[in-house]
Amino acid sequence: MSGYALWTYDRAKTKGLFLDGARADVRGSEYLGNDFVIEGLRELGFWDVLVSCAPELGREDVAVAPEKLNAAWAFKELAGLGRVSEVDRVLTDGRLMAQCGFNIEEIREKAFKGVPVVTRRTMYRHAERMPRSESVRMVTDTVKLARQQKWVRGRVYAADCYEIPVSGVKMEGIYENTDKTTRRGYKLLTISNVTPDREQIVSAALGGICQDERVLLENALTTLRQVCEPREMIDLLILDRGFWGGPTMWHVKHRWNIDFLTMAKSDLDINAEAVRMVAEKGEVQWAEVFRKSGHTGHMRRYAAYGVNGVFLDRYSDDGKQAGSVNCVLAYADQPGGQPPKQLLYVTSMNAERRERIIISRYGERWSIENECMKWLSEHDGRKINGWSLNAVHYRLSLLLVLRNAMTLLDWKYPKDAARMRRLLAHRKRRSYLEGHGVIIYLPDDGVFGTYATQEGVDMGEERGGRRVRKEMAAEIERLKARVRQLELPGIPPRKPLVASVDKVAGNKRSSR
Repeated sequence: MSGYALWTYDRAKTKGLFLDGARADVRGSEYLGNDFVIEGLRELGFWDVLVSCAPELGREDVAVAPEKLNAAWAFKELAGLGRVSEVDRVLTDGRLMAQCGFNIEEIREKAFKGVPVVTRRTMYRHAERMPRSESVRMVTDTVKLARQQKWVRGRVYAADCYEIPVSGVKMEGIYENTDKTTRRGYKLLTISNVTPDREQIVSAALGGICQDERVLLENALTTLRQVCEPREMIDLLILDRGFWGGPTMWHVKHRWNIDFLTMAKSDLDINAEAVRMVAEKGEVQWAEVFRKSGHTGHMRRYAAYGVNGVFLDRYSDDGKQAGSVNCVLAYADQPGGQPPKQLLYVTSMNAERRERIIISRYGERWSIENECMKWLSEHDGRKINGWSLNAVHYRLSLLLVLRNAMTLLDWKYPKDAARMRRLLAHRKRRSYLEGHGVIIYLPDDGVFGTYATQEGVDMGEERGGRRVRKEMAAEIERLKARVRQLELPGIPPRKPLVASVDKVAGNKRSSR
């Protein structure tokens, strides 16, 4: 008995056979469920993509199938364990190891004795052997799947960066073609749609912490071509100030044929140019816009005016010529009676009489901060799980795919997801696998099920009760049989009475 997916998860069948007395192994499970998460990953098709990542094995004799190790890594992240040093809690849990595909002999030999089914070093080595191309494929394949199923909604996207500082000097790729400075670590760029409650990361790029965001943006858009041409998916790309640069914005609009929306830094000449152009118009009607602040959550009032054809230096392919862009000049109210703050939104879209749309659109960028980047932080995305760039890329890609999956499961199973959110809030830990429970294996039938601790106790009592009732019924039948065969001493057995009715009544039949 060996191989991947040996066990079948079936709570109803397991419970019925267990109560009827089938041979069973009963163990405690630190991670009971949510089982809808695991079943949902399989239903979405994400699970097959996750476990299919193929490491470079070379001549090394690998005793554990890569599919099982991929599954173990996925459970590690679902359990909210940031470091591999914490993974023993997963590797000694029989229920999760059965879901990974380990057979009952392996689980009995190790997990049931509190020994990890595979070692931490095996987990480390698996991530280090994973090519970066496989990590990229894991993301792009799930995006293809989501796009085919029309789970990716909306054509407005935003790009943002997530920095991972490290102190070690032996890490690979921490500079990634940039000038070496005192800052060490990695930078992860993601492109995600901003549709509320349906935020999906569609592409990512990883580089050194000092690498230019604009280079990573080009890499991410190029990677997205493995799914489709970016223009087929994206109409508008929202960028923060970190992406500012004339050539970058020119490339987004003219090379990728995508509209951009960003905000100018306060010390740039384009601010004075926009103010001058608005002033030349004389008396203008300022649009009044209200938007909730992404920082504080408070409602802010803007006085805004849109103008087209604003001069921007270096807005060209080579960055040596100037061009024109469209802008919305806005003044945002400040608390405490402070003077309004001047802001300048820069875009390739028409800005005239569209102030409310542009300001609201830029505010949608905060969904990336509040959802995707927050999720990475909550799941210890800055904790390093290996010294190699392969290992860093593999884990971050896995986190991104699981983030997309959790968003889709929240949409497809709102009741289960609401219960899950309450559980996470109560436990104050971002683990999608519930706490202690009972796992019951039926080796003869190849099925297993997980149950809450009290439910498992009740099932054990019911199983014992049924066994007692069966034994009592069998004993009663044995006693009845013995009574039927019992002979009292000195009393011969009764002879059968053979006679007609007339003889018994004492009458003689008259003859004719």
